[in-house]
Amino acid sequence: MNKADQFCYLQDGTIVRIRNICLNYENPILIGESLINPVGFPNYPIDSKEFDIVIGNQWSQSTIFDANDITRKAVCIPYEKSYCFLPLIHSSI
Repeated sequence: MNKADQFCYLQDGTIVRIRNICLNYENPILIGESLINPVGFPNYPIDSKEFDIVIGNQWSQSTIFDANDITRKAVCIPYEKSYCFLPLIHSSI
């Protein structure tokens, strides 16, 4: 999977690093890891978590997630010795 396409947000706000996409009895599922202990972006005038912008680099064990729970794509940008995650918002004009 392309690194640019492997991060997403779920309905509960969890950030997932997708390793594989499969079908389970015709239901799409994701195999991947969730971001553990995300922290807010420092020096932001307000808590960046309010906008789903977080920093982290610790991942859970591989888990199965329901692909129907995806709400949006996440962008991952290197930040110091970690990564910054922010939502990629799609909209129509």
